[in-house]
Amino acid sequence: MMDAAASTSGFDAIRERIVAARQRSAASGGGIAVVLTSPASGEGVTTVTVGLACSFARMPGCRTLVVDDGGEAPGVAGHLGLAPRGGKTARDEAPGSALDAVQRSPEHGIDVLVLDPGDVRRRHGAAAAVADLRAAYDVVLIDAGSLQTHRPLAWSGRADETILVIDTERTTVEALERLRSDLAHAGRSLTGIILNKRRLPVPEALYRWFR
Repeated sequence: MMDAAASTSGFDAIRERIVAARQRSAASGGGIAVVLTSPASGEGVTTVTVGLACSFARMPGCRTLVVDDGGEAPGVAGHLGLAPRGGKTARDEAPGSALDAVQRSPEHGIDVLVLDPGDVRRRHGAAAAVADLRAAYDVVLIDAGSLQTHRPLAWSGRADETILVIDTERTTVEALERLRSDLAHAGRSLTGIILNKRRLPVPEALYRWFR
């Protein structure tokens, strides 16, 4: 495992790539919306999302929201040490008020919105409201879980960036080739990849692999 300083530096480097890509893009208005997903569950999407959120939150005045739509425990809130809000998730709030279910992590300076994986209508409504979320925050990071579900595709069409998190100890090159083909068939593309559990520098060509 990397030490804390190396981990922080790694997430800061990823943050700067996202900010630079945003500045080069034609998108305008509102904050950055980034979807994080993986080929299969257990590849570290939530851990990477939390680390990246903490990196953004360290920027002065950067309002940071993490949307937890991964559907797996302990989830983003658990990683940040947040206690359940009396068992409430976005399902328990009145229709159209998903932001009322936002929890605050004062220690990390991050807001967290946990979506109930069983409430399809609420989750679809939240995905459709990305523009509203971007109006309220400078950065919106969506932990969409794995591509074994439809959740990442529902979010990616409305976000600025879709980033794939890969566990280098589990995912093969052949699996990535199939994934790229499947995404192209679905009319989706990835703007970047993050290699989890890798200590060596990542070749620059690999960042362009999915473009």
